[in-house]
Amino acid sequence: MEEVESSSLLRSTRLKLTGQLGPFFCAFFPYNKDMEKFRWCFIGVGGLANRVVKQLLSSDRHEVVSCYRRNQKKNEEWAKKYHSKAYESAKDAILAPGVDAVYVVTPHSNHLEYAKLALSLGKPVLVEKSFTVSEKEAIELFEYAKEKNLYISEAMWTFYSPVGQKVIEWVRSGRLGKITKAEGAFKVPLCARDRRIDPKRAGGALLDLGVYPMTYMYRCFGKPKSMKCFPLVKNGVDYRETIELEYEGFTARVLASFDGLLYKNYAVFAGENGILKVPEAHRTWHAFIKTKEGTEHFRFPTSYLHEFDVVSEDIKAGKLESEFVPHQATLDVLSMMDECRKQMGVIYPFEK
Repeated sequence: MEEVESSSLLRSTRLKLTGQLGPFFCAFFPYNKDMEKFRWCFIGVGGLANRVVKQLLSSDRHEVVSCYRRNQKKNEEWAKKYHSKAYESAKDAILAPGVDAVYVVTPHSNHLEYAKLALSLGKPVLVEKSFTVSEKEAIELFEYAKEKNLYISEAMWTFYSPVGQKVIEWVRSGRLGKITKAEGAFKVPLCARDRRIDPKRAGGALLDLGVYPMTYMYRCFGKPKSMKCFPLVKNGVDYRETIELEYEGFTARVLASFDGLLYKNYAVFAGENGILKVPEAHRTWHAFIKTKEGTEHFRFPTSYLHEFDVVSEDIKAGKLESEFVPHQATLDVLSMMDECRKQMGVIYPFEK
């Protein structure tokens, strides 16, 4: 969703849907008209940062007070456009007056560096997916955050979403009966000049796209008994992979690709009693389940604002991790992707 609800609509929507999702939903819409703005430092000001900041600034709950990008000219242009302040070093941006938390939205290869810097300077951190390049790096960050007694979370907006959580609930509830099929796909036509095909910046379809359907399978079924990865690798980067995850009684399939011209983005779960479909799965604005009892739809617009609302409230409440995107989920999915990279033979230059 590109446009964010007004405060009055936000409040009425919160009250309306609380009855459907119970206390869980209240955390998504902490409403307080007198609440001070939560102030962010953005490390990275590329395409995703542009989409996020537009939603944050359309609300009265967030402000981006500082930013850093290695290209200082672009950094200053971004700061001027979004009423922030550009700094010549990440350290200075993080220590800028008023910063409540740091959002790391750089290429994957820099997540560990900047997140650890923020923690070392006493700031809680929200780190874009994939959280780090490997499980080893994630363990290092989580342990450091624990040592510093600071909040840290992966910015996996899919599972901060009410729809994402509803999908997990439906699958785990057993309403589908014995699972016979589970499949998730995220395919995006390749932009050749993109950092996505740069091995020095941890490019590849797996970390950028595959993390979404992999997380769906993990959040619904846990870690698989075994897995097989069938990739297309060129110049040290995975352009495409099909991943088979073996669970008790069925095989879940994950497809991620920059290869080709087709766009696909969905998740499907089928069982003896029915089927559950999630169109546009990574943004999870709509899902429906069809069983013998009938068809049930669940709709709610997912936005980056939901995610940032929850994280800011977590931080203000003194929490150290999110109940919606727990540390263990991040670690387990990264370990699954580590295994896939091992099978593909993809090792980034900075890992050698």
